[in-house]
Amino acid sequence: MRSATIPPVEAQLGCSIRGVGAMEIRVVRAGTADFAVRVMGRGATPGEVVRSLVGLARLQAPPPEEVRVHRRIVPKRRAVQIALADGTGVPARIVNLSASGVALQLDTPLDIGQAILVGRQRATVARRIDGGVGAAFLVPLDEAAVDEHTVL
Repeated sequence: MRSATIPPVEAQLGCSIRGVGAMEIRVVRAGTADFAVRVMGRGATPGEVVRSLVGLARLQAPPPEEVRVHRRIVPKRRAVQIALADGTGVPARIVNLSASGVALQLDTPLDIGQAILVGRQRATVARRIDGGVGAAFLVPLDEAAVDEHTVL
């Protein structure tokens, strides 16, 4: 929860939320601008309150739908060499490839935002995936030329 005044941890409070109802809560964590609570009781059961709160939260901030702009392919040649800014070479395996980026399996941890060279393509690490990273090319490839024979 967010509040202009942050209550101390262990404070027991009454809370009323439109559409959910009244409840007793206990502060379990206090930050600089927000705090977390545990629903203790009164009125609806804690489980019902939590389900209502989660439902309201989903209405306010629905999960983003992942939008793929370019089609993904799996190239025949999946082994690729990654070059780091300091010139260090790192072997990787292409999971999939599109005109805008590439998903890579590799053993070396990379930081989000880190500049890399994937084969001959300059890229930036955009996200972590299971066992590797997703990288966005600085200059997208020609989508018409991206197919299973593409070699980075």
